[in-house]
Order: sequence, then structure tokens, then C-alpha cells
Amino acid sequence: MSATRVEIMVGDALVTPLTELLDRHAPAAYVVVEGLSGVNRRGVSSPGLADALVVVVCRSATSKALLDNLKAFLSRYGGVAFATDGFGVNVD
Repeated sequence: MSATRVEIMVGDALVTPLTELLDRHAPAAYVVVEGLSGVNRRGVSSPGLADALVVVVCRSATSKALLDNLKAFLSRYGGVAFATDGFGVNVD
């Protein structure tokens, strides 16, 4: 069985809706790190912007549906995601 790892960076306010989306796809595991220092669009640190990093591990067989839903979520609410398979190869 191979796995896919997805790293997602979103604003702290989006953690709850994001974890609800993840729970619907039943990944093997995920961890949320909240309160990371945020930056504005120009890369300038801003104390008013806090981000969260969510690292997800899921089976490769179920990763396609999860990634499709993540793309829709991120295009609507903002944030970035990076996915790799068990060999460290980027997954789209």
C-alpha cells in the first residue's frame, strides 16, 4: 500500500471547515499546527495574519477524491497545498 502526503497552509479561521472536509474523506491521519506567523501578499510579516499548517497522510487509492475537493476548497477560500506520493514525487 502506498501513501500520499498533503501539506496545506490556510488561515487559522479556515481550520474547522478544512478538518470537516478531511473527516469526510477519512484520511489515515492528519495533524494541525496553528498560530504560525502569517505574511501578507507581499511577503511582509503581519501579526494580524495567523496561519495553520495541516499535514495529511492518506492512501494513494483515495487521494484523488481528496485532492479534487482540496483544490475546490483552496480556490474558494484561499491557501496553498503541496502533495507528494510515498516516493517523494509531486502529485497533482
